[in-house]
Amino acid sequence: MQCIKTTCLVTAVLIFSTGLGQEQDTTASDTITKEIAVITEGSAFGAGFHRLIWNGKTSAGLSAPTGIYFYQADIKNDSGRSLFHESRKMLLVK
Repeated sequence: MQCIKTTCLVTAVLIFSTGLGQEQDTTASDTITKEIAVITEGSAFGAGFHRLIWNGKTSAGLSAPTGIYFYQADIKNDSGRSLFHESRKMLLVK
């Protein structure tokens, strides 16, 4: 999973690929690992490449301040077993 730069809007675009029949949970956390937004939860994705967009807002609908954040992806199979877990850093700039 990777985060790419966006130039016009305060968004983060996360690109990833999955196999068939996998669910993904994706969250954004601040630097003290406090979850601030749920980007996907239990979303099923077919095989191939996909894009997720985080709009820079918290789960409460407030704009997240400029800063360093971490996104975490957890991909599971049909039985709920974790197949892949990754955390990466991203920079949100307004």
